[in-house]
Amino acid sequence: MKHHIYSPLIVMPIRHARESSMHREGKQLLGLLLSSRQYHVLFEHRLSDVVAFKRSANQIRVVCGEHELTNRNVHRNVRRNIGNRCDAIVILVPSNHARASVRRLLQRTFPREVWNRIGIVTHEACCRRLQTNSADYPARPN
Repeated sequence: MKHHIYSPLIVMPIRHARESSMHREGKQLLGLLLSSRQYHVLFEHRLSDVVAFKRSANQIRVVCGEHELTNRNVHRNVRRNIGNRCDAIVILVPSNHARASVRRLLQRTFPREVWNRIGIVTHEACCRRLQTNSADYPARPN
């Protein structure tokens, strides 16, 4: 049997009724970031905003992603993602202030071995990272 390698595919499901356009755009940004790292991306899978996976050596690496506009649901979402056996968690936040707030919350509520598996990135840093890979993506229409 011949194995085929497919390029990462991003498909957004119908948005949730209570989801803001800013939250939806953040999920798309997070999906683009992970797909630029050769992850296959699923949205709203197992109650996570984004679940990404790729084969690494002889195992599958799973990364869960959350777009958080406030730190209100961070603890619950991280606990759920750990329960879903994610290897790593990426949290996208709107600002450096939010990043610091989320980091303090995680360091207060989770042991070091958990929060060492969590990356927190701002919208701005995510966009900068994607610009370095811009040859992989078509220009965004105005």
